[in-house]
Amino acid sequence: MKPNRSDRRALLLGAVCVGVMAAEPSYASLARNAAGAKNIGNAGNFTVDTAGQLECDADGNAWAFETSVQYQASKRLQLLVEAVPFESQQPHSEASTSGFGDTDLTLSWLAAKQGTRFASLVLGASIKVPTATQEELGTGKADYSALFVLGREAGELELNLETAFTTFGQSGTVKLKNQFSYTLSAEYGVNDYLSVYGELFGQSAPTAFESHTEAARAGLEVDIPVSESIAPYLSFELDTESVGGVRTGIEWTW
Repeated sequence: MKPNRSDRRALLLGAVCVGVMAAEPSYASLARNAAGAKNIGNAGNFTVDTAGQLECDADGNAWAFETSVQYQASKRLQLLVEAVPFESQQPHSEASTSGFGDTDLTLSWLAAKQGTRFASLVLGASIKVPTATQEELGTGKADYSALFVLGREAGELELNLETAFTTFGQSGTVKLKNQFSYTLSAEYGVNDYLSVYGELFGQSAPTAFESHTEAARAGLEVDIPVSESIAPYLSFELDTESVGGVRTGIEWTW
């Protein structure tokens, strides 16, 4: 199976930052399982992932071109930078908005490796840098998150529980509340080219006027490894909120 595949699983690192845009399709993080133990590897490794993504629901469509860079500072420490050079929100009832999106910086530390009886443990910290060029694409303020990830592999099956606590920068007249989120995910590698995954995720209310949300998502990914360092991929997913997504990209590792 291709390394870093679960980087693209839809964990909630990105979702905790989009509560203020709940009426529109929301993008999950580019490196969605980047904090997981599976993706903290050999010191000095770089991974670059570029992708295009489309999400659709009853309220509209959303397009994005995304890129990320992972650097393995050591066997236990990883730095991840995620940027959205172009994003377009296209709600049916309002005018479309396009521009540069926000940028996420995440530092992850492998606190404990998986043992016979115990799961792996990764601790992380993330900051969302407000680089969005349109106020509809971001809050205009920095957000800060603390991450706690438990993971376990059993053959081709990988299980992860990720929790995050996020404090939002305040802007405008709506006060954003500190937010707790979680994702429980399972991924199974059918073969070297195909994997399937499912997730249960939720988050507390982002404002006093909204309630907490919970949903589930299922998807599949096709990988086409060109070499040990180059791997194009294509994925499809659908969640219980009737949000469908298609993503295609290419990953370089060296």
